[in-house]
Amino acid sequence: MIGTLKQMRDMRRLKREAKRSPSPATLGALAERFIACGKTDDARKVAERGLRRFPTSERLSSICTFAKKERMQHEIRRLRDQIEENPTPAAYTRLAEIYRSLASHDAALRTCEDCLERYPLNENPYLIIGEIHLERFLRDLTASDGLQAEAQLRRVARLNGQNLRAMLLLARLYHAVGAVDELRSTLDLIQGLAADLPELEQIEAGLDSVPDQDENLSAAERIRRIEITGEFPKMPQEFPDMGITRMLGGPSSEVRLDVEGLRSHLREVADTPGVKNSIILDRDGDTLADIGVEEGLTRKQFADMVAEVLKTAEDAARRMDMGSFRWCTVEGPFGGIAISKVNTISLGTMFTAPLRSDRARRLLEEFASRNFTASKEVAGA
Repeated sequence: MIGTLKQMRDMRRLKREAKRSPSPATLGALAERFIACGKTDDARKVAERGLRRFPTSERLSSICTFAKKERMQHEIRRLRDQIEENPTPAAYTRLAEIYRSLASHDAALRTCEDCLERYPLNENPYLIIGEIHLERFLRDLTASDGLQAEAQLRRVARLNGQNLRAMLLLARLYHAVGAVDELRSTLDLIQGLAADLPELEQIEAGLDSVPDQDENLSAAERIRRIEITGEFPKMPQEFPDMGITRMLGGPSSEVRLDVEGLRSHLREVADTPGVKNSIILDRDGDTLADIGVEEGLTRKQFADMVAEVLKTAEDAARRMDMGSFRWCTVEGPFGGIAISKVNTISLGTMFTAPLRSDRARRLLEEFASRNFTASKEVAGA
């Protein structure tokens, strides 16, 4: 009892210090205490918030990786079992992306290679391989990584000329090595896919800022030269992000959301006969969009109810070794509540007759696939 009280006092003290004077030290201490108490999700949230403010902190980064590994073990086992019993490109891709997010690059590459043995025309493994080699090249300046990154990303572009993610990564590579001609061609393709990116003009305006003394060098030759010289003609950090970090799902990434689009589509869900309340929550439990009707609960009441059910369901999933929480329904005299989770976003709806729980679940799944899925293949459709 005394030990428990001491832990509670220490936790309150660490929370106060982190709030009063946020730093890698105070936030790291709080996150580590959460881990010691078995609250790895809370530790991850603290570490991720800290990384958004102190992105170069190794302490917070290592805490975040540890917490994510603990959290993803169930999902990794589930995907391995699925691949063993009923392999699909989506399962391979998801497993490789998890390994990559945990910095287990060798495991991610092996998973991609296994996928390509079965599905050689699937673009996703090539994309993940290209991302990993690009990250290594920009960090270590090793020519073999740069050449692999270009080859894999160009292969993605050949398989799917609409893959904006691959185009942006190629542009980042060409920008770093000073391959102006290749960069111009890639920017033209990006312009055709996403003309509304404001950073495009910024990149194009800076193309001639560094005189090129070797205009006839190919991109491959420039990549090899960088390994010899040990420096980039343009620092990789100068390349605008343009959403690449969010696309890649790094430690501080969030799902890219069109909030107005979410609200519009949520109204369609709310118009379904039997729906009383609908809500979308982010990873921190904050409301992104919600709709209620006169016969339903107040918006705050429903938000609190969904958050409480989510917490209980996620805890039960962990304790029962059921893998990551995906969805649940709770029924009672009032009707029912259906809750679904996609990545870091949670969806909830309260319903009564004529709506039934199976139809309420399908409503949420349809909403999720419409708003949060990058492609049908990744979604497993």
